[in-house]
Amino acid sequence: MNSLQTENALATVQDRILEIDYPLGNDATIEETKRIFDWAIGLIPDGKHFCIVKANFSLNVDPEVREWLSSEERLNFILADAFVVNSMALRIVANFYLKYNRPKHPTRTFNSFEEARKWIAGLADNLTVA
Repeated sequence: MNSLQTENALATVQDRILEIDYPLGNDATIEETKRIFDWAIGLIPDGKHFCIVKANFSLNVDPEVREWLSSEERLNFILADAFVVNSMALRIVANFYLKYNRPKHPTRTFNSFEEARKWIAGLADNLTVA
């Protein structure tokens, strides 16, 4: 497993799955998000991957991050997103993202990491990467 510690997050990559954990009180900025993305696609031969984001109670997500998450640039590499949220405020942000930004790849929110991991594992089992 490869890992990257940034100012606001801990990212790991294993078996085409990028996990990003934002500890309590941190922000998701566009610069950091792109840094993690570039790092992850550099570790995977074709760059295509699943992503699980573990967001904590007070995570602040920049609007640019929400736009970029559903961008054509990212769509070339992302296979699915799973967002683990543990507060009503984050669920509202996640639902806004799903309805307003309308990602073109499979995207769901979960209450627990285990649920998210199980969903991603099911998608990965059916994967055929061209």
